[in-house]
Amino acid sequence: RFVNFLSAALDAMKQTGPTLTPEAHASFVAVVMSAYTRGTQMATGRAAAPDAVLLDALENAMEELITGAGKRPLSAMYSTCIETFKLVDAEARRAPPSSESLEKTLAAPIWCLRSLVKSFGVSKAVRTATQEHAEMVMDSCARVLNVAAKTPGANALVLKTLEIAYEFAKLGARCELSTRCVSRMCQLPSVARASTSVIDDDESSKAVFAQACELLGSLLKARREHLRRAVSNVTVTCSRLLDDLRRLKASGAPDDVIRACAAKLSYVYEAAESSGLERYCTHLLADIISAITGGGIGVVAERALKPGVFALLDACGDRELQQLHAALGTGAGGARRVV
Repeated sequence: RFVNFLSAALDAMKQTGPTLTPEAHASFVAVVMSAYTRGTQMATGRAAAPDAVLLDALENAMEELITGAGKRPLSAMYSTCIETFKLVDAEARRAPPSSESLEKTLAAPIWCLRSLVKSFGVSKAVRTATQEHAEMVMDSCARVLNVAAKTPGANALVLKTLEIAYEFAKLGARCELSTRCVSRMCQLPSVARASTSVIDDDESSKAVFAQACELLGSLLKARREHLRRAVSNVTVTCSRLLDDLRRLKASGAPDDVIRACAAKLSYVYEAAESSGLERYCTHLLADIISAITGGGIGVVAERALKPGVFALLDACGDRELQQLHAALGTGAGGARRVV
């Protein structure tokens, strides 16, 4: 019955045009988000979401609410989501949350933000509201990610938060961000895969690692000018992702998980080479050589990383390669075995 009511309301909106007042628009958004939250609570499984029929109706409603809205209602939607994220961070500082409470509080705001950023090209109002709130959204995502990554059973929320950052990253010049904001976005993968992060299972591990690498690769491709002024964050984040590969190997993770994660990290190295980091690729290559020759990541990861290694080699000149040989020597094969 709710789906039928929602469909009737949408039909009326389509026929009369975007005539909702800001207050009526906010009320309609609240109803849709409340329904999404309730649908998520009734669902089961790791990637809980409302059932297909309800989800389709809710997404149609959200699309209509975004498409026909002006800047003021859209800004209100962004502000509501941002305030919810800040509230979760504040409450987590007082007491560690459960995955159930996080899912109940964050499911609808995360869905709303993803819908908003994916609708970036729909209208000028959407673009303006997104531009004005982009940096606040990223700051809030960083807070939520820090909480969710340390909460058992919350890997799905970590994945969805990284997806929001990825959507903003790939907008590139269409949505301007400051170097400070891009630099902070570059740190999100290392937060999601830190040594203190909780991994629910192998599938969650693979999915979160892959999305973290997709985010970093997208930043390297679409935000290269910013990252050239904050390149140390790239090298540090890549180093921490390598450390995570070591932890996966040490924990006895299946070969297919290690292979998939290493292949995604290889994609990041290829993106680093194509983004023109130039001499900084030598630092990335040195980290890989140390990880491979140290024996910490295993043969499976070593093979999966090879495309990235070759890409970084292409970015290094003779002088840089000589420096690698001199610095890493020939112990356990050293640079000579890899390079």
